[in-house]
Amino acid sequence: MSRSIITYDFDEKDKEYDETQLRRFETIFFISLPAGVIFSLLGVLAFRGAAGIAGPFTSIEYQYIFLSTVSISLSIAFHDNRVVYKKEMFN
Repeated sequence: MSRSIITYDFDEKDKEYDETQLRRFETIFFISLPAGVIFSLLGVLAFRGAAGIAGPFTSIEYQYIFLSTVSISLSIAFHDNRVVYKKEMFN
């Protein structure tokens, strides 16, 4: 498993931050979850507004929100992984 090393310049001495590829993937995935929820909710609300539907969400809409949130966060994490580690996922 490869590691990325990020160096920060401090007044005292240079310190290195070391993380594994999997740990970076997890961090990006969980940090992007709130953005995924917002985009998913906006999508469902736009659909409901265009269709003229009012009232609480149905179970299908909750499933859509969950699946689209996870999909958005996974795609962001995979994209970050591909950009940072410069490799193709499916080759």
